[in-house]
Amino acid sequence: MSDPAIPITRTIPLACGAETGALAALSDAPFTARLLPGGRRLAVTYDLRRIDRGGVEAALAAAGLVLADGPWVRLRRRWTAFREGNLRAQASIVHRCCSDPPE
Repeated sequence: MSDPAIPITRTIPLACGAETGALAALSDAPFTARLLPGGRRLAVTYDLRRIDRGGVEAALAAAGLVLADGPWVRLRRRWTAFREGNLRAQASIVHRCCSDPPE
C-alpha cells in the first residue's frame, strides 16, 4: 500500500513578472504552477511526500524565474519550511491504537 498524497497549494511571489517560456519549461516538474492575475505571483500545487517548497523554489529558479526575496518573504519561507517539516513528520508516524499493539 502506498502512502496517500499530501497535496499542498502555496502562493510564491516573484521579483518580476514571469515569462510564458519559463512556465513552459516547468512542464516536467513534479508540481503544477499557474500565474495569478497581475503576473507577479505563482500558485503552485505539489505533493509534500515528493517535494517540498525548497525543491519547488529551486526548480523555479532553475527555470529562470526570479523569486522575491524581501524580509517578509524570507520569514514566510522559513515558517512554511517549519510547517511542512511538521506535516511530513506527522505523516510518517505509524499510529497505534490500544486494540492494535505493536508487534
